[in-house]
Amino acid sequence: MPGTAYQAAWDAAHSRIRDEMPQRAREACTWAEAAGWGPDPAKVLEILSADRLGFAEHHFFELLRAMGLSAADG
Repeated sequence: MPGTAYQAAWDAAHSRIRDEMPQRAREACTWAEAAGWGPDPAKVLEILSADRLGFAEHHFFELLRAMGLSAADG
């Protein structure tokens, strides 16, 4: 079992990442729009904010589709 210092550091990092997620989702959508894609900002935020287990590759393609890249296969 991890020590308390480790757990505190983990919790702090996790909180910081979750707090930054709305801004990161907006930045991703801005980038996608500049690339000529049609992002769905709510879906992008949902995907980035979800607590998920599994292969990152599946979530990556789901994120690309939410950002408007309809040809993304996964």
